[in-house]
Amino acid sequence: MKKTAVDFFGIPFEKRLCRGEFHLQNLGSDFDNKGPSYSQFHGLDIEEYVDLVAKCGLQVWYTDIPFVGSKLTLHSHDAYEKDRNVIKRIPPDFVDRFLERAHENKIIVVQAFALFKLPGVIHQYPEWKTQNINDGRELTKNKDWTCQNTPFGEWMGDFLVEQMENHDIDGVWFDDTNFGSRGDRPWGAGCVCSDCHKKYKNDTGKNLPTVVDWNSTEFKHWVNWRYKNLREYEHYITDRVTSVRKGAIVAFNNYPRPHINWQAGHSLAPGEGLHDFVEMGTEPQILSKIVLAKKSERRELWYWFPQHLPNVDGPAELDPVTATHQGLISIANGVPVQGTYDHAPEGKTMKFQFNEFQKRTDYIGGDTFKYCAILLSQQSRDFGFTDDPDLYWKQYLGVAEILGQSHVIHDVLFDLSLTEDELEPYKVLILPDSRCLSNNQIAIIRHWVQNGGILIANYETSLYDELGNKRPNFGLSEVLGIDYHGTYDKDGDSGTIYAPVSSQMKNLFGVALTMEAQHTIVKIHDNTDIEQAFNLSNRKTFGQQFGGAPYTSKMHDSGLPGVTLHSFGKGQAYYISADYGKGFAHYPTHRLRSFVPSLLPPAPITLNGPSRLELTAFDKNDKLLIHVYQRAKTMMPFENIHQGAFDVQKLPMFLHMDEKFPIHGASIELRNINISDKSTASVPLQNNKSLKFQHSSSKSVIKLPPILMHEVIELTI
Repeated sequence: MKKTAVDFFGIPFEKRLCRGEFHLQNLGSDFDNKGPSYSQFHGLDIEEYVDLVAKCGLQVWYTDIPFVGSKLTLHSHDAYEKDRNVIKRIPPDFVDRFLERAHENKIIVVQAFALFKLPGVIHQYPEWKTQNINDGRELTKNKDWTCQNTPFGEWMGDFLVEQMENHDIDGVWFDDTNFGSRGDRPWGAGCVCSDCHKKYKNDTGKNLPTVVDWNSTEFKHWVNWRYKNLREYEHYITDRVTSVRKGAIVAFNNYPRPHINWQAGHSLAPGEGLHDFVEMGTEPQILSKIVLAKKSERRELWYWFPQHLPNVDGPAELDPVTATHQGLISIANGVPVQGTYDHAPEGKTMKFQFNEFQKRTDYIGGDTFKYCAILLSQQSRDFGFTDDPDLYWKQYLGVAEILGQSHVIHDVLFDLSLTEDELEPYKVLILPDSRCLSNNQIAIIRHWVQNGGILIANYETSLYDELGNKRPNFGLSEVLGIDYHGTYDKDGDSGTIYAPVSSQMKNLFGVALTMEAQHTIVKIHDNTDIEQAFNLSNRKTFGQQFGGAPYTSKMHDSGLPGVTLHSFGKGQAYYISADYGKGFAHYPTHRLRSFVPSLLPPAPITLNGPSRLELTAFDKNDKLLIHVYQRAKTMMPFENIHQGAFDVQKLPMFLHMDEKFPIHGASIELRNINISDKSTASVPLQNNKSLKFQHSSSKSVIKLPPILMHEVIELTI
């Protein structure tokens, strides 16, 4: 076995921001009933075509590559006999010519596969099929999805090694990586074939469950085992490929997004060193933070930017700004992007996009500025929302949107990230209806608050353990200073009205704060010093006039706590009885958006500007990089984000910014950051334009130039 290293031609993979997925088989000029031709690409031979792509700035090319010269080739299977004419139309030297020309242009080429859906395998080895667990539905029959626990798992490793040995390929890229077969949504949740039974028995000593049963602890353990099993296989594939080519790209499509939940077998957890790319199924500013939380050195956000029209076969338009803007948002959040091209590179769009990306090569990533963390909880999604996991996503995305639109710099943490070391740098921790927390996680949060942290918890947070078993009281009851007494209209769709109690909240919200969300009933601990910021209203509807007199909050104050503040050790713990994240996802009102930020002290870095602008910050190379960018679109209704497999293709048609326009008058405020006479601020993307500090006793202010799509402010402290 030969062992070589990938040659990145002086440009490390992490610095290659110009990446694209577009497939050779879709680009062949001579399409007919016999399939694509690999001899002509839009009238050009392969060398000329690669040169054209290189001139557009592409640095990483994700594409199918024909399987030629393989002893294990799928084309030898009976299922491909009908496609023999396609194979005959692949010149025998085509693959090596393509790779050689790409490398001459310093483009690295990554071969694209479907990990568990390779045509031909099932027809020769039907016993390798995934056999989905019984979830009570009549699932679409599995035709061609394979299981990694069968001999297929090793076969795929052998096949990849052969491909890497036969050709100078720089890596592999895998789509279709869910644990079970696809078909009806939600997809099948995983395999119960004989090999899975053996593997599960060997790993756990238990019998593998054969039906979905949320009342069974053993079934819940199986749900968690699937995450581990899939990651172990991805490590195996990575090791096999890199055993042939050191440093090779081994990228896996990962699904930590709404509407693809526990069934896919993809964990909401750090990536354990694997290279994940994540499809954009919701706003890039939210999803890229989730990608960053995986803590993988190689990470990417995949997004579809061609615009489609009904009844038109293929992309109808590649708008330069739409194609570029979402990528800039992801870069501003520390994550490179893969764009998708379904047809020939249209010079204007590709050149514009890659030119903008390359400008930012030195300004992506670093260590995130630690201020606020928000928990994205697999435990709560899987075991706290068993009837509908998307209800968890709805409230999580609502909270994340509030933070983004309110310019609160924040990171995402997963369940496994709730450790003393990971929490220590953060001043604020937000637990958005994080129902399922273990005793150990509760102890860590308790210690963190005692040492000075500010906790914001709401609704049923900590009411269940890590497997969804209900506690008699909040696990965080001592920290919050309250006891749980019930949930109002939990299965309904009622609203919540808060009566402001504290003078600060009366000044900010007047008579009432309302939201489309349920709430809990809680009681304050005896002899506990708690500030009640809001109480629950005794009304179900709200009017400005009551009995002909001016309406005041006292007229509808039930006395039952709605929002409380408990001093605990050196820290503080807020409890919000309402599921305010879901409320914001339903109706994103300005008043509800300003609610949570009003509870917090001024952050070290804040932005004065419209909610269309968002803010991130990174420490890199002894400098503080502050990113300010415009959102690509307004907040999309949750139900429209990604209900179908390809709805993401339609998103660029709605509410995207397809032309650049500036936002004037924004400024950044810095508090408790050591600004001295030697400190400097500049805008490197505008020829290092120098910015001035305006100092006062409590803060330093930097007035920003007009913001088009994205700017970087570079601070030397």
